[in-house]
Amino acid sequence: MTSARPGEGKSTVAAAAAASFAAAGSRVLIVDVDIHRPSQHEFWSLGGRSWVPLAGAMHPTPCTVMQAANNPSIASAADLGGGVFLLPAAQTSRREAGVISSRHFLDQLQRWQEGFDVVIYDTAPALSVADAMVVGGITEGLVLVVEQGKTSVREVERVTQSMQAAHVHLLGVVLNKITRRESEGYSSYSYGKAYTRS
Repeated sequence: MTSARPGEGKSTVAAAAAASFAAAGSRVLIVDVDIHRPSQHEFWSLGGRSWVPLAGAMHPTPCTVMQAANNPSIASAADLGGGVFLLPAAQTSRREAGVISSRHFLDQLQRWQEGFDVVIYDTAPALSVADAMVVGGITEGLVLVVEQGKTSVREVERVTQSMQAAHVHLLGVVLNKITRRESEGYSSYSYGKAYTRS
């Protein structure tokens, strides 16, 4: 899950998507890899949650994604209930953030997918840093969250061009922050019927 720029609501969409998949019966892991501005911990209450070890871990321990990457034996996710689990992030320095592009980090992300039906990565905005393209390379693809009336066509084009250059698939686009008045315009949209002769 990514966006062109900050503030478009990608993290909110990621959390909502996780809840929807879980409601449909999937076991879902959210990994917050937006270590520049992490926010998944703000959507879910982590206090009092039990932590479950991820693949390769020995001891369930409350940790962040960077701590888990540096010490895989403690890699754990908070059990949020209802089939949703979270590996949160903490803001790191720019120097530490370079770890995201390392083979070791990406290998760990892939390993932690074991045991889950759906894994959602909340990545940094695609036009800010290259993290989304790096992480997108080990996934089925990226979902681009676009803020209605704010994100320009040029910004969307730049993101899709970056995805093509990185050989990352675009799974879909979510148009976010549509006002009630704007969404009501779609209710009057009519479809014609096509008839064929047999």
